[in-house]
Amino acid sequence: MHKVENNLKKLGNFASLSTEKLGLQVYTLKALRIYRVNYTFRILCLYQIAIDSL
Repeated sequence: MHKVENNLKKLGNFASLSTEKLGLQVYTLKALRIYRVNYTFRILCLYQIAIDSL
């Protein structure tokens, strides 16, 4: 019985660790997407300014 409890504990730890990692990955992906959108927007703005100043 003790062995089973230990295994369950290990499984629980692994599960929570995986969830944390997954959460971190999702967060990173969102941050990257936002960054990419902002970056693209900035380039478009600079492009627009360059065209306007010609």
